[in-house]
Amino acid sequence: MAVSIFTITVHGCPERFRAEETNANFLNFLKEYTPQPETAEVTYEELSQKIKADRNIIITELQEIEAESIKNRKRVENAQYLMLDGELASGEYKEIKHKCPQTNEALLRRKANLASAEDDYRGYLEFAKTLLVNLDKCYRENEDLKAKQLIIGSVFPEKLVYEKNQFRTKRANEVMSYFS
Repeated sequence: MAVSIFTITVHGCPERFRAEETNANFLNFLKEYTPQPETAEVTYEELSQKIKADRNIIITELQEIEAESIKNRKRVENAQYLMLDGELASGEYKEIKHKCPQTNEALLRRKANLASAEDDYRGYLEFAKTLLVNLDKCYRENEDLKAKQLIIGSVFPEKLVYEKNQFRTKRANEVMSYFS
């Protein structure tokens, strides 16, 4: 039976590790960051409530933007009537007609930005919860190297060091702290 050897360079010197042992150590290291299902569920519910409250604020703001946009269109219409009735100079009307659409364009951009935040957050949260609870399993069962690198990079944004049969890192992704 062939033994897989994993070679890396540490401080300019090549070091050799048994791939199976290194992988087993890494899976154990990942388990340290894997939350219990109950903890993940509580965190999921708390985050869902927070996001729901934030969404209510966004909905209110979207309604305010819509009301302001309608008010601006009404202003232009009223200015037109005042000008036709001789109560408003044409220069003042042109200024209002020029200013209100610009304001509405800014409101529409703001509305579009807020609306894009309205994505289905529950799907993202559910995916994150499932992934985190099964972090070691997702890593172990995934054959795609890019997917494994993505998992490692997502959980450990800084350098991951393997030394003396142990892994260490300066910090894990702060999201992990919500689920621990």
